[in-house]
Amino acid sequence: MPVSFEELVVRELYNRNTLAELWGYASAHALYRGVITPKKDNKIILFVTKKKPIDATQYQDNIEGAVLCWEGESPHGSDKRIANAQENADRRRTLLEKEML
Repeated sequence: MPVSFEELVVRELYNRNTLAELWGYASAHALYRGVITPKKDNKIILFVTKKKPIDATQYQDNIEGAVLCWEGESPHGSDKRIANAQENADRRRTLLEKEML
């Protein structure tokens, strides 16, 4: 099942378990990475967490107005795809969470 944003409402709150269920994932485990690129889909989903757990990598991510200031994830495996999204016809979506639960 391809990932769809049609059922999501802007500014509504969703947890990763709910998103995993909506998108047909067996569990939310895959959604705990910062970058999700669903198989056979042209979407790139960025999870930006403002307050990260103490034991998590403390990436410097923030949204300032309409600008995403995003450090990216190590080992930067998705960086080229994200940077070239427009020319590759990939659709980027950013999901902001205040705190990872």
